[in-house]
Amino acid sequence: LNACVKAGVEKIVFTSSAEVIGPSVFGVMLDENVVADQLTFGLQEHSKLACERLMKEYHKHGLKIVVVSPVQVFGPSTGNGNSLVNSLIRNYINQTKLVVPNHLQNSVNYVYINDVVFGLMRAMEKGFSGEHYIIAGENMSNLQFYNTLEQVNNKHTRLIPVPLFIMKLLAYFYSKKAVAKKQ
Repeated sequence: LNACVKAGVEKIVFTSSAEVIGPSVFGVMLDENVVADQLTFGLQEHSKLACERLMKEYHKHGLKIVVVSPVQVFGPSTGNGNSLVNSLIRNYINQTKLVVPNHLQNSVNYVYINDVVFGLMRAMEKGFSGEHYIIAGENMSNLQFYNTLEQVNNKHTRLIPVPLFIMKLLAYFYSKKAVAKKQ
């Protein structure tokens, strides 16, 4: 950011994540000013929040910064393919049984990658410095999401609902196992 100031960069659009804002609980609408319970954060959320705070500091000193937070993004990817939603879609298509969090009635907001790109371009063109924008798409329950996948792919995958804390515990142990394998 110091280099941006020295080079006279006119405006920065920083892409954060709606994960920093957190989930809407009990149907309560959230906005860009909310910060989720940081105890539930993973590394990405902590780093995005730290960057958002850094951006605010630089904005106070005159650097024009717009922060944009996409929700759950899906669509074609040229990157490493680690989009959570794309992984869920792939898993649904490739499995006959799928372990899922047991909160199937909870709503999630999904946005197509092209809409995210359009939102980022609009933020660069028309976004106000110091503002924070959410790029969102359609709200649907997790069950609606899986039902849509079933209809679009003409394929049924049996869902096995498991409490989220068990899934997080398993993910923790699998990540430790993967790290140990790399070493």
